[in-house]
Order: sequence, then C-alpha cells, then structure tokens
Amino acid sequence: MTERDSLKSVQVDGVRIAYLEAGEGAPLLLLHGYPQSHRTWRKQLPELSKHRRVFAPDWPGWGASERAPAKSTAYAEEVRRLVELVDALGLGTFDLFGHDYGGLLSLGLLARHPERVSRFAILNSKAHLTFAQPYYALLRAVERVCRSESPTWRALLRRVPWAWIHAKMLAKFVALGCFDAALLQEYVGWMATEEGVEWLLAFYAGYEAASRHELLPTLSRIRCPTAVIWGDRDSYFPWHIAEALAREIPGATLTRIEGAEHYVMEERPRETLDALLGLLARPAGDRPAAG
Repeated sequence: MTERDSLKSVQVDGVRIAYLEAGEGAPLLLLHGYPQSHRTWRKQLPELSKHRRVFAPDWPGWGASERAPAKSTAYAEEVRRLVELVDALGLGTFDLFGHDYGGLLSLGLLARHPERVSRFAILNSKAHLTFAQPYYALLRAVERVCRSESPTWRALLRRVPWAWIHAKMLAKFVALGCFDAALLQEYVGWMATEEGVEWLLAFYAGYEAASRHELLPTLSRIRCPTAVIWGDRDSYFPWHIAEALAREIPGATLTRIEGAEHYVMEERPRETLDALLGLLARPAGDRPAAG
C-alpha cells in the first residue's frame, strides 16, 4: 500500500480534500505551500505524530485533492474553506502549522477565529507582506493574463508548458536536497494535464500577490504561543517578513535557520523539527497578557 492509498478524504464546499491522519492526542493541522502537498511535512510528520493527532491535507487543487476550476480562489473564499475544513474534520481547538501559502491561509483563519488555535507556527510565508522582486512582478503579470476573458489569450495560456516551467524553476531545490526528481514530478506533473492547466489558470485568476495590509492589525490579536521559523536565504520571502511577524505577534519566538532557502522543512528538517517541538512543549495557556 502506498501513502496515497492511505489518504482519507472529506468534502468541503463541494470539493474532495485528501488528507493524511496519524498519531493520537490533541489535534495538529499542517498546511503546505505552493506547489506542494502534505508530503512537504514528511520529514517532521513521524515525530510530530508521536505528540499529536496530526491532520495533513492536500489543499484543494494540490496533491491528491480535487481540482475544481469553477471554485473561486480569492483569499476570502480560501480562508472560508479552511474554516469549513477544520469543522468537517471535527477540530474544535487545535495547533496550526503553516508554510508558504498554508501560512497565509492560517493568518486568515486566526483573524476570524483566534480562539480556536492553541499554538501557531508560520514558516517562510508571504504572510501579510509580499514577494521579493522579480517574483512579485512576474506573479502580477501572471494574475493579469489569467484574468483575461480574451479567447486568444486563453488559448495561448493553455499552450504554456506550465509543468516544465515549474520543474525548471524548482530544479535548484532538487540540487539542495529538498526533494528528489520523483517527488518534484509528483508536485508539478499534474500541470501537464488539460485538467491541471485549467485549474492552475483558475487559481491565478483568483490569487493576489500584493500585500494583504488588512492582516497587519490582526497580528497583534494573536494570543496563542507562536513560533516564526524561517530559512534566511529565501529568495521568495525575505527575512524582513519573519522579523515583522515576530515584532507584531505578541510573545512570538523567532527561529532563524541560517543559510536555508524557502522549503525549509525539507532542506533543514532537524532544525525545523526542533523549533516545532519547542512550540508544542509550550503550555497552550502560555499567552502574553493583553495590552
């Protein structure tokens, strides 16, 4: 039996979401980033599941989850789906770890329901700010063309070799040992299918690379124990984002993983795990006083 065979699934907003469940105890939700799946946590999951009942979903559109191009991927809609997911999984209060896109969605959930999160970790994420140049400019251009209603543009976009482009852009992470060529193919290979392309275009039509300034005032209202964990050579999300998060979230700890790039859980698994276990060791009531 493969790991994919052991995945469970749940329906959220009419979309099938695949997830891995492991361990016992208080729940811990792991959210992955772009363009990955729950497998980005594979090097931490065995140890985390000794301490928690871990839920690691493939976000809608990614991994083994359903791709539904008709569903909006606007930020508010994605956060709403996350709230519906935790309800569908039967999670009352839970620990929440989010990397990249998963970290961004986590902040949206915390803005709406801070009382539901017992402990929070955010790793190398856009968060409330945005990408380094030139990635910001590239993504804004992709957003604009994917929102076009022009039949000519739509036809051209369907001919773009999206899987090949992603594989080329992520090749440096194979060289860093974050993942091998086979796992990279698992992460992006579906983009070579007609269904995959349609969903990817729909994703970018709803995505916004711009800063989410509305999240800034919500950071000071996060009262749970929080860890900001960052590879400080991230070419997408610079170190100053981590510093801003640690400054704005009361009592947050900041772990700088020196020399690590964006996919920090895969590149530096032990240091990342140690920081996460340190957070789990903190009492859930270990909250800074309101002020």
